[in-house]
Amino acid sequence: MSVLKPKLVPRTAKNPFADIKNDDPFAQISAYLYSKGIIAGYPSDKNGEILFKPENQINRAEFTQITMKMLCIIPREEAKKLPSPFLDALDPTAWFYPVLKEGNIRGFIRGYLGETQVSADGIIRAPFKPAKNITWAESATVVLAALQEEGIIDIGKVDLKPSIGAPWYEKYVLLAQDIKPYLKNPGEPRSFLLTKEESLLASQPISRRDFAIMAQRVLLIHDCTKPAVSDESGAEGGETTVINKEFARNEEGIFVVRPDCGNMCPCRASVGTGADLKSLDAIFAAITGHGGLPIYAKSNE
Repeated sequence: MSVLKPKLVPRTAKNPFADIKNDDPFAQISAYLYSKGIIAGYPSDKNGEILFKPENQINRAEFTQITMKMLCIIPREEAKKLPSPFLDALDPTAWFYPVLKEGNIRGFIRGYLGETQVSADGIIRAPFKPAKNITWAESATVVLAALQEEGIIDIGKVDLKPSIGAPWYEKYVLLAQDIKPYLKNPGEPRSFLLTKEESLLASQPISRRDFAIMAQRVLLIHDCTKPAVSDESGAEGGETTVINKEFARNEEGIFVVRPDCGNMCPCRASVGTGADLKSLDAIFAAITGHGGLPIYAKSNE
């Protein structure tokens, strides 16, 4: 099985995709997502042009890649190695292998559990079917699970069991139409993944265009590529100190996402966008005190 990987191809025009008209409202959304490295395109027959193929149905591998990127999740080293959690994704060199395994480690990417098999090595695995399309309902459900795992929403106490005779996705689709009550931090006045009209398409495959629009809605709720900055300052002598309530960022673009973990210690964190960590790299943990005054501690040397 071959799953073609979209690529980021340099393009100077504001609208990077040749098959999206400049007057199309989607052009601005796709250009922004492309500039952030969240979506990519396919090289066309014309030199230098790339196509987004917006009306194509998005496959499960592409969906997972975009979901990871819109949440600034970078696969860890473990996710690049065997064993695989899926019986049809056994090649660690496949472009989609690390994102599938990382999502599985985090708990929001799962295979078809009704089709599990015991492999020769004795491991029970389900297929993921990376080339298969994904529906509106499945997309919204996985994104909700990812937002929950990343600590952006809290739906742990929401009853998501469907009503008798209703499809499995009933409560997920309803929840996806208004997630503002479940946000841990204030978001847009209306925070949603699906419109009421889109919810009627729940069982149908979602297109690359429509899932890109859903990704943009996620960024309106929580844009991990644009950290919020506080105007507080703990500096003296006229210096300016930028305090980031969600991120610790250095000059090289590596930042650590600090979720709200209450009284739990140590508090889990993950490296996000811009990171290019290698084995034996030194990691520095930064602890800030009152007013953002930094107390630096070298961690892994």
